[in-house]
Amino acid sequence: MAQIDEIKDLRDKVASLEADLKKEREKKSSGSDVRRSAVDATEAVVDEIGKFGRGLAYAQLEHLSVIAEMTKTFADKAAERNTGDQRDTLASQLSYLPLDLAEAALDTIDKSTSEVERVVNKFNEKYKED
Repeated sequence: MAQIDEIKDLRDKVASLEADLKKEREKKSSGSDVRRSAVDATEAVVDEIGKFGRGLAYAQLEHLSVIAEMTKTFADKAAERNTGDQRDTLASQLSYLPLDLAEAALDTIDKSTSEVERVVNKFNEKYKED
């Protein structure tokens, strides 16, 4: 009978150790899940930063393109307004030059307000690319 009790005690001890081992394995696997989640989160942050940086870079390039177009628009409008066809003498062209430049600047500013959307669209396009 003592042997039966001893066997029963050993079986209980083995069952207890197996339960402890199972708990330890669950802790380790959940720990690796946490590590895996941390790695995934870090990779996601790095990917988002990369997408954001790429979007900004292309938006800045598009902005330079808009600036170049607006500079050309300004020069064309100023030249268009201050020609021999519009002003009959050189003195007249010189006296109206500041006004013509101001009008060309206003026309350019007016046109540029519709071009801002291009920069934003370029950012969105490049940000969403994979």
